[in-house]
Amino acid sequence: MRPCIGDNTTYCVQSYHSCLGIDMSNLEAVIFLMKNHLQQLPENNQQETLTLMNSPVEGRGLFAVRDIFPGELIFVDHSLICGPRISEDVTISCINCYDSIKALHTCTCGLPICSEECQNSPEHKSECELIGSWKPRTSCIDSNAFARNVVPIRALVLNDQQKDFLNSLAVHDSPQHGAEVRFIKKHFEISDEEEVLMMQACRALDANAYEMFKKTKTDRSVNLRGLFPISALLNHACSPNTRSSFDFSGRMYVIASAYIPEGAEIFTSYTGLLWGTPVRRHHLKNTKHFLCDCSRCCDRTEFGTKLAAMRCLNRSCSGISLPDDPLNYSSSWVCDSCDLHVPPVQVGSLQTAIARLIGSVEMNTPDDINDFVTGHLTKFLPESNHIVLELKCRIIWALGSTEGYKWHELSATWLRRAEELCRGLLATCTTLRLRSTPLVARLHLRLHHCLLEKLRRLRNADLELTSQEILNLKKEIMGCIQISYDILNGDVSAPKDLETSYKQAESNVEELLNYKNYDK
Repeated sequence: MRPCIGDNTTYCVQSYHSCLGIDMSNLEAVIFLMKNHLQQLPENNQQETLTLMNSPVEGRGLFAVRDIFPGELIFVDHSLICGPRISEDVTISCINCYDSIKALHTCTCGLPICSEECQNSPEHKSECELIGSWKPRTSCIDSNAFARNVVPIRALVLNDQQKDFLNSLAVHDSPQHGAEVRFIKKHFEISDEEEVLMMQACRALDANAYEMFKKTKTDRSVNLRGLFPISALLNHACSPNTRSSFDFSGRMYVIASAYIPEGAEIFTSYTGLLWGTPVRRHHLKNTKHFLCDCSRCCDRTEFGTKLAAMRCLNRSCSGISLPDDPLNYSSSWVCDSCDLHVPPVQVGSLQTAIARLIGSVEMNTPDDINDFVTGHLTKFLPESNHIVLELKCRIIWALGSTEGYKWHELSATWLRRAEELCRGLLATCTTLRLRSTPLVARLHLRLHHCLLEKLRRLRNADLELTSQEILNLKKEIMGCIQISYDILNGDVSAPKDLETSYKQAESNVEELLNYKNYDK
């Protein structure tokens, strides 16, 4: 992660003593820790792909040591520490296996556990013994609340090399961080050394944690937070050149989503890929404490996608407005047609009103969302605006799975609309250089189902296509599912119908080939 603006972030190497006596201000020392961490997984012991260098973006970053091609695995990362998110809306499960099917009981350490097997597992036993060595300050502790605050405790049972790696990461060093430690100190007496390391863990988690997924023994997917130290060294770009996924054991795979030439920096994204520039930069400032000035942020049209655009406030004008200087919050918004300049405060008020409008409208079905977008929202926002695109995505994700909107239930109008939405969003992703991302994969999967339904209706003579059109349709159906499968296969968060759709695609197309007489 890149350092923050102002003085809100420091590199922990300036404040923490190395457990192994390593000079962690030295890049070579961090590279040593990084390589040792990578070598613990066999997938990383192939051809070397990256190194750590000072970044022109700011701070440190990962760089390609050879040409890396789209779809190529760059590295596999595993978490130093992981566990439940701190949010109170998190459903608490067993602190060891994360299953919530079995009845939970409270372990002697105060954490929720599901079985004697989990209670005696090496992973839990080490933290259980540590907690048991602390002198309690209170007579009882809420096990669910304790579970939400357990992750920093797991930093205390790392080995010395892992602690050094944790201490080498950039952190958010402002007072609001460390709520977990304050909770723990309320209930237990801990040493100063333990408090310092747990505070470092909290700050590193707030700066660098990833939302991760694990598969439980009962085949449930659980949502956790994890600190992945190699991935934490990746800097941000709003059009990143990597994508990440998780396997069933919680390991993180970082894969090239674009060509990365030797010597180029390897980037990830900390924001929504379809958010407009003002929203992305606001999010980064509030959560990561820096302001991005990548090539996408510097381009007021975002490579021509105009994701942040508003309709001109001059009612007689059909133009759109964008910030004159996208890197300046005080910049006026300027219409591309009549040149009307609008102060940012006025634009902000309108955006707040739109947000309230969206929050006040019930949108339970694709028809509800579509009617709101076409009948209300596009009076204020053009079709290119990221809020409109987000609602279009909601429509696409609902189609095929919502009762009354299964693929075979769609009207001809809705089937055409589904295809139009998929193609439009995919075109935007291509323009933003997001060619090989999970978002693109999910859109291709939806387009695959849409075209497959089109194929089925052809069988029923609802559509008339030439032999060449049928061949083109067959090629696109297979191409869409292949793209989706190549990106999402093995990802624990992949749509449940991905595997079945992939296996059945060829037989469905072959059925069509046998139905008509034309040259194959």
